[in-house]
Amino acid sequence: MQFEMKSSLLVIISALLLISASVPTAHRQASMAGVTTWKPQVNTLGWMKNKSYMPDVVDTAVSEHADSVLDSLALVISRRLDRMITSLDPEDAKPSVSKIVLGNLSIDHWCYPLEGSYVTSPYNKLREKDDSTFYHHTGVDIKTHINHDSIHAAFDGVVVASGVRSGYGNCITIRHAYGFETLYAHESKLLVHVGQRVHAGDVIGLTGMTGHATGDHLHFELFFRGQRYDPSMIFDHKHHTLQPAVLYLSGRLVERPYSRSV
Repeated sequence: MQFEMKSSLLVIISALLLISASVPTAHRQASMAGVTTWKPQVNTLGWMKNKSYMPDVVDTAVSEHADSVLDSLALVISRRLDRMITSLDPEDAKPSVSKIVLGNLSIDHWCYPLEGSYVTSPYNKLREKDDSTFYHHTGVDIKTHINHDSIHAAFDGVVVASGVRSGYGNCITIRHAYGFETLYAHESKLLVHVGQRVHAGDVIGLTGMTGHATGDHLHFELFFRGQRYDPSMIFDHKHHTLQPAVLYLSGRLVERPYSRSV
């Protein structure tokens, strides 16, 4: 982590030096083109940040060149921040994040929600209600061979709901960073309260069959910006690991296989 931060600082410093070196060049080019020029008598970076240093007749070529370099710098910083995402803890959230490389999440900051479990009903499976109507399963059902088994928080976050919910029975919702939320339903016992901070791996409740359930299990859901998504976008349910994938945080959550070029 320290190495990544140092590398990012070096990138930022290099880009700033590039700006300082580039502006005088733009002045010379503008002067040769017959554009009215003005040589700042203050630190170049200070002049760029504070437009009050600029005279009424602004050297347009320099201004446009500086904006272009600054835009490039912002892109570089954003990409470096993407690579530094090691948790979904709201307190560690970074600005301008466009994607999350799941493989970069620290082992201390994620946990499969039900150890030793297997899938009994996958996401989006067509299921029948008691009144013979059908619906698509909104999460994934996982269970172990032990009733009232321990349920773990999948990621660091804050409990935003803990109580009885129609259909879900005893249910917990945890809010994470970058618009993510996870939901844990049908619990026999709730062990956390609203407003409580939890860490990945913390025991938050016990499996059960409260609500609309036919056996002891955990119903697990994944949300991004209020929309449900298949939890298998993040978790490999067979091996209880994170998927080797990249999540792109645009208007919708998009998953792509991981490659070293991202």
